[in-house]
Amino acid sequence: MSKARFHLLAAFCALSVFARGDTFTLKSGEKIAGNILSETDKEITLQIAVTATIKDERVIKKADIESVEKIAPDEQAWPALKALALGEESLELADYTQAITKLGAFASLYPQSSHAAEAKTKLGIFESEKNRVEAGERKIAGKWLSAEQADQEKVQIGGNIMLSRMKRFAAAAQFPEAMNIFDVLEKNYPGSAAMPDAVEIARQAVPALKLAAEQRQSQVKQFAVESAARLANAKGPERQQIETMQKQNLAAIEAAVAAAERSGTAWLPLSPANDRSLTALIGKCGSEITRINALPVDKMRQSLKAVAKAKAAFEINDYSAVEKALADANSAWVANEQIKRLQVKLADERQKATEAAKTAAAEKAALEKANAAKLAKLKADAEKAEAEVRKTKEAQQALAAEAEAKEKEESDRQSRNNMIKYSLGGVAVFALGFVAMRKKARDTSEVQPQSPTAEVSPAEDSPAE
Repeated sequence: MSKARFHLLAAFCALSVFARGDTFTLKSGEKIAGNILSETDKEITLQIAVTATIKDERVIKKADIESVEKIAPDEQAWPALKALALGEESLELADYTQAITKLGAFASLYPQSSHAAEAKTKLGIFESEKNRVEAGERKIAGKWLSAEQADQEKVQIGGNIMLSRMKRFAAAAQFPEAMNIFDVLEKNYPGSAAMPDAVEIARQAVPALKLAAEQRQSQVKQFAVESAARLANAKGPERQQIETMQKQNLAAIEAAVAAAERSGTAWLPLSPANDRSLTALIGKCGSEITRINALPVDKMRQSLKAVAKAKAAFEINDYSAVEKALADANSAWVANEQIKRLQVKLADERQKATEAAKTAAAEKAALEKANAAKLAKLKADAEKAEAEVRKTKEAQQALAAEAEAKEKEESDRQSRNNMIKYSLGGVAVFALGFVAMRKKARDTSEVQPQSPTAEVSPAEDSPAE
């Protein structure tokens, strides 16, 4: 086996508990499916699945085995990989990496498998989505958010991721794993919208876990009794082999429990487990049932509904309704993470509205001022035009008056000239008449004899001037 192939196999084993899965048919007709943990010359110790989370050990004698049906490694490994699927929520990078490692290892180890093509398809899908998450994007409710949006919604996204995991573990009856996820959700995303649903799941998971732990504890005690009996009944080299095997199994269980305790895991596993760890797990279940049942799920949901109303009010810029809805949400569940963000948004929107109103008022004032200036200019222009018209009219009137005066003056001159002409004509006529009369008078006097006593007047005798 090449070094690269060895590393792939090691990774695959670590991530998917890669082991032989065989079906043992006993001479009695009973069939037992399980993985071989250890074997001696006369016995085989199998790990068998009691439930999805509870494993048990069973020892069978080789002499009692009729046949063994071995499952091909790829067929054993594929069911777990086939269940890998992406949902409406994006995963954490570690989850993508695990899935990609498993699928890649399967495709490399079993290239001839009938499932190899599907494994490669799944691998491509996981790698594509992982690239988007590495770039900062996040998927929530089937919708991808940008890196900026994802940063704003990180609490909600984280809560939804935890809830999705919790649902998967609870559906598979992996109750310790489900409750450890709930523990993470409570510590890291306590105000997320996922909390009410998570609490509902926990309320069902904890009693089921308590019952499973009690059953597992009974199995552990029974196995201890059976192991002691087997050791007591064994002799010679077989006894030594059984004793060594039991000590190794016990040491492995103790080490696994100690590792789980050191890791700070809130909920210890059902398997591997010992009487001490199971007693602690049962006790924790008892105390947590009371605490979890007291969590205000109804108030949480009421708060989330109020937040939804606030978001709807934002859409129509009804900030008074937003403020009231947020107050109701805060009153119901103060830990609701969305409240603080929406309060900040409300303050920002109101500030924007105030600034917009100021800007609008300033623009209105500026417009009114500009309009007033335009009107003033129009008025001034009109007055100027009117003055120009008036001036033109006055000038025209002046010209008309001047023309009229000149015309009158000419008329008067002509009248005077005519009068003078007529006057001179009259004088001439008078003079001519007078001359004619004088002449006539002379002519008459010359015809008639003059009186001897008559004297000629000097005036009559002088010529007319």
